[in-house]
Amino acid sequence: MPLISILFLLFLAVLILIILAKAPVSAAKAGTQIHKLVEKLIKRKQPPSALLYINRRDANFSLSYSRNDSGIETSGVDEVKQQPFHIASVGKLFTSTVIFSLIEQKKCSLDTKIFTILPAPWLKDLFVCNNTDFSEMVTIEHLLSHTSGVADYFSDPQHDEDSLQATLLKNPDNAYTPLDLLDISRLNQSAHFRPGQGFHYSDTGYILLGLIIEKLAGKEFHVILDEWIFTPLGMEHSYLATRGPHPDNTQLPAPILVGGLDLRNTPALSADWSGGGIISTAGDLELFVRALFSGSLISKASLNQMMQEKNTFVRGIKYGTGMMKIKFGDFFPLLRFMNHMYGHMGILGTQLFFDHRDDTVYISNFSSDKFAEHSVRLLIPAVSLISRIRKDKRE
Repeated sequence: MPLISILFLLFLAVLILIILAKAPVSAAKAGTQIHKLVEKLIKRKQPPSALLYINRRDANFSLSYSRNDSGIETSGVDEVKQQPFHIASVGKLFTSTVIFSLIEQKKCSLDTKIFTILPAPWLKDLFVCNNTDFSEMVTIEHLLSHTSGVADYFSDPQHDEDSLQATLLKNPDNAYTPLDLLDISRLNQSAHFRPGQGFHYSDTGYILLGLIIEKLAGKEFHVILDEWIFTPLGMEHSYLATRGPHPDNTQLPAPILVGGLDLRNTPALSADWSGGGIISTAGDLELFVRALFSGSLISKASLNQMMQEKNTFVRGIKYGTGMMKIKFGDFFPLLRFMNHMYGHMGILGTQLFFDHRDDTVYISNFSSDKFAEHSVRLLIPAVSLISRIRKDKRE
């Protein structure tokens, strides 16, 4: 076949893909296709439980699906929205929101050096790189954007043993305080670079932010979450998992599998705190993200600072100042027509993302550390379908 014919066929194939990728779909068809995607994922990978909640208000589209650890499925909106689960690193959005609230109260700024807030022993040896201690250079912005260089107590290997994830499996009855978590990085890990000279995702940095919040607000972190976010927004099913009181209506959350071990009822769950230790529901998370983007929690100026991309987390996902940004065109060029989404994801296949242009909330949970990547593979085609629904068309 002549080269010109091959090139023409390739061009035609790409053109067809572009047309199909942008072709409008009905809400009913989008819902059917997304259900098939979820069912295929569950059949192939068998997560311990699954939850997907999508709400695009401007197109009158809503999808709810859950399958609990007993295999019982439901698509009832109320049932799905009220099922509690551990939101993992989605909780970082709450921590960064509180920090920006403190900034607006003039308690600190993004440029505030953290050594002016926290005791020196808490920072000792956390920011030593090439035999130089950079702790007096670290700012609040460095911690929010994961550019401080500090190690990650949860995922990074330790000098004398495996990562904390492996330790949790060996000793699930161990409980941890925030200072215990700092000690893991202080005693058994090394900083990766001097502040501002790179990007390294770090739960240790967010533990420091939680301690900064307590120092500046004069209250415990779980109390601040309740008084500043949960109660004002009516988030009746949300609480910090291992600290403070639980709501009276508390149900057993979905499984929390790390390395195959369910940590729901173990002291090891205390290994997460201000980096993502919240139990919540899809309904509560929707209240939070809509309030965040409407200006009810922090100003538009603060939100814009959170949203502004600074570094690449992984291909297709950027990281700002306490918030992730999904750029679908970076996954695949034909998806450049899709709006960016903002929010955060966690290790359990947990996701909370919002498209403020199309007014779309996307929430998922798959209850296992094996599903972080699978959840992204579901999100891309699902959001592609949602973005193609014709606006203001009722079925």
